[in-house]
Amino acid sequence: MGGGPSGVELACKIKDRFGPRGEVKLIERGDKLLKTFSSALRRASVRALTRRGIEICYRTEIRESFWGWAGVGAAGAIALSGGSGGLGSGGQRSAIGCGELPCKHSEDGRVQVQSTFQVADYPEVLVLGDGAEIASRHRTPATAQAAYQQASVAAKNLQALMEGKPLKSFRYLHLGDMLTLGIGDGVLDSFGVTLTGRVAASLRRLIYVQRLPTWPHRLQVLRKLAPDLVAQLAGRSQPQILNAGLSS
Repeated sequence: MGGGPSGVELACKIKDRFGPRGEVKLIERGDKLLKTFSSALRRASVRALTRRGIEICYRTEIRESFWGWAGVGAAGAIALSGGSGGLGSGGQRSAIGCGELPCKHSEDGRVQVQSTFQVADYPEVLVLGDGAEIASRHRTPATAQAAYQQASVAAKNLQALMEGKPLKSFRYLHLGDMLTLGIGDGVLDSFGVTLTGRVAASLRRLIYVQRLPTWPHRLQVLRKLAPDLVAQLAGRSQPQILNAGLSS
């Protein structure tokens, strides 16, 4: 798995699920994990990986993968440069089909848009999220947090277009970062404050509940989550070890 947020989260979750019956390696092309995140969040993530016995392979990349098919439990292999075998989790790519649109693109295939999300040659078309490269001095990260902020501005700009009013420029406000680090564990870093462990994992879930569109949605989900959140904060939630037929 790669050393970005998806790889780190998935590595911890898989290791918690399989326990000693599974071997997990994190394969990172560079010399550090989570390059775009704060140093405090990176340190917390490395500690969580090390505590679970997950091997981190720096300066390593996947060259080829070979997968045979002989029924359940078919053998496979991954060829690496600079390391040994492990699971693979790719990085981000531009949205499907964006690279084929008849407009200007960035080097990684994103559609180049103005700060109002308008496509340069098609001002009636707005593009946002992972598929957009916004004209700005500071690049907007391809994260859910950024897309969430973009959505409200894009909706207001669509209405402004229909009413012939001026459009607003988007400005990204970084509110912090959150990661799950296994079952009942996490890290939250915001405005210089870093929380880890069960408290961070619970706050992360509550923040996602707050982002749901309406209060009925929030209350419905919160009722479902409440028993698990109480157990998690009390330290009673334990990883479920899966029996996947792996040899001991």
